[in-house]
Amino acid sequence: MKLKCNLAIQQVTDFWAAVPVGKDAKNYRCVISLNETAKDIVELLRDDITLEALVERMLALYDVPADDLRRDIDGVLDQLRTENLLAE
Repeated sequence: MKLKCNLAIQQVTDFWAAVPVGKDAKNYRCVISLNETAKDIVELLRDDITLEALVERMLALYDVPADDLRRDIDGVLDQLRTENLLAE
């Protein structure tokens, strides 16, 4: 799975905003609010990655229980699917 479009990610006060840019800005009109964990997930989705590899990479970044991290990843993936930003 990977992102369908190019997203610019910028920190805005205490959160991160992801916005489609370039030619993708015409086709995808959304701004997604991200916390630090979600930002890292979205950045890993710039390249094609399996769910298992995504979980492994995130576990290397965060010292949290795998089940908690999987729930966070599922939530971010659901948000990206809702906005039609995820190619699977």
